[in-house]
Amino acid sequence: MRFALATVRPRPITGVLLIVVFAGPAVAQDHPSRSRKQAGLTPTKAAVVVDRYCSSCHSDDQHKGGLSLESFDLGHPERNPETAEKIVRKLRAGMMPPPGRQRPSDDEINALAGEVERRIDAVAAVHPYAGFTPLHRLNRVEYANSIKALLGLDVDATELLPADDLSHGFNNMADVLTVSPALLEAYISTAGKISREALGDLHASPVMATYMIPRVISQTHHVDGTPFGTRGGVSILHTFPADGEYVFKVAFYTHQQGYLFGQVQAKGQQLEIAINGERVALVDVDPKFKDTDDLRTAPIKIKAGQQIVSAAFLDKFDGPVQDEVQPYEQSLIDVNVANMPGLTTLPHLRGLSIVGPNQVTGVSETAS
Repeated sequence: MRFALATVRPRPITGVLLIVVFAGPAVAQDHPSRSRKQAGLTPTKAAVVVDRYCSSCHSDDQHKGGLSLESFDLGHPERNPETAEKIVRKLRAGMMPPPGRQRPSDDEINALAGEVERRIDAVAAVHPYAGFTPLHRLNRVEYANSIKALLGLDVDATELLPADDLSHGFNNMADVLTVSPALLEAYISTAGKISREALGDLHASPVMATYMIPRVISQTHHVDGTPFGTRGGVSILHTFPADGEYVFKVAFYTHQQGYLFGQVQAKGQQLEIAINGERVALVDVDPKFKDTDDLRTAPIKIKAGQQIVSAAFLDKFDGPVQDEVQPYEQSLIDVNVANMPGLTTLPHLRGLSIVGPNQVTGVSETAS
């Protein structure tokens, strides 16, 4: 059973939202006694059955199957519960006595197993104990899911918290999910960041967040998360701290000499900026673009909260392409081929920067 403790101080934010989730010891529940047919063997009669059919193999001398019943007290099987459970499993499954050996009747087997079960269950009902469970905190995946459920925020816990230790290949084992001072500081820092994102900030100062696109990613096809009818670009989840005006700055990949990569096919190319799939700006790609140019949109009013921001080229190019090298998917593997004859090169987005907020008007009623 897990418990979540959340503390959020009122605006302005002077504290942090600290979420600590633990799993306490499991609460023992009354378990109904096994509904078995029981003949009510007394310990003496049970000892006779065991001595007649079991002791020849399960003695201290023979010790077959790694089991000896000479010291096992049928009057108090709860004193050795591991052996008692093993006896019950073997008898109920019909595995003992083994084929070829003299066997008691089914009634005797059921009565013997039932008597052992009854005594174990009676003691367990009087002394319930579920065993020791270490203090259990959430791993990174569980923490991110809890934030999503509590605040409606998607967070990347891998960037906020250190990796969890593994035990037998699993990262949700309580015995290795310890809480060190350094980890607790990371949780406090993370909670502070998340609380600010959840509440927003009327006094947020303009900042610039930049998202870079690796050169190994080809932008000749549609990218997941961008609007249909586009190619390349990027789609990211960005948190806007307040309602206000934001500016989007874009940069394209260039040749080593500074001119636009894909300059020959750049005429008529356009880059679409969209918020949650809705276009908010359209940027014309200038074939004369230089890597020193500062290309940005006009200020755009955007509400606070997490929004899906995408920047992608309108799809105005179609194949098949008859290039000298086929297939040519790694289009940016060498920027020196920007205008090489026989190769089709298109403009590629290098980075998207979001600058703001300016002219803050408030904080929207977000899901958080």
